[in-house]
Amino acid sequence: MVGCSNCRDQIMKRLPKYHKGPKYEVKYLWQVVAEALVITPWAEADVTRAQEAAAAQWQRFGIEAEGDMS
Repeated sequence: MVGCSNCRDQIMKRLPKYHKGPKYEVKYLWQVVAEALVITPWAEADVTRAQEAAAAQWQRFGIEAEGDMS
């Protein structure tokens, strides 16, 4: 992960020269952030299952949640 074009160019040119092994991908910081922001929506059954698991965990910890947790 790099922050500027100069760094990316240097890494792209130098890594193959010294490391011929595994493939790699050099990305800008903004690319990594953008990929992290892509959210795949959950199916309704997955949401319900997650809410039930969360409620069970709160109950095991003995914590009473304030407000609506859905």
